[in-house]
Amino acid sequence: MCSHPISEHLRRLRIEPPSRFTPTQLLSETYDSHAPAIYGVLLKVMRCEQCATDVLTYTILKVCVEGGPKPLFQQTLHAAFACAGSAPGVTGEEVKANIRLWYLEAQALHGARPKSAFKVV
Repeated sequence: MCSHPISEHLRRLRIEPPSRFTPTQLLSETYDSHAPAIYGVLLKVMRCEQCATDVLTYTILKVCVEGGPKPLFQQTLHAAFACAGSAPGVTGEEVKANIRLWYLEAQALHGARPKSAFKVV
């Protein structure tokens, strides 16, 4: 069990799906299409497997429970970054700095701004 501030923070926030709406198909499709890439990015910026897993799980559940059609990759990644940066204290600032570094690396890799506009938190 991870004791980093973000994991503790997410345990307190717990999102519960509304009882009359269980978006299992949406959750499954979103997870299958977005989770591997987002987990890789989160692992790189958070540097903790359990924290990355906690943020990914919370984010996928949150974007799917909020309703609407299947969220786009960019929306899900932005939500994950916002969640990862919400950790109280120094950890949140470190994660935000790592997100900025990842974003700059992505820009350098793609020659300019990546095709999809990622908002830096």
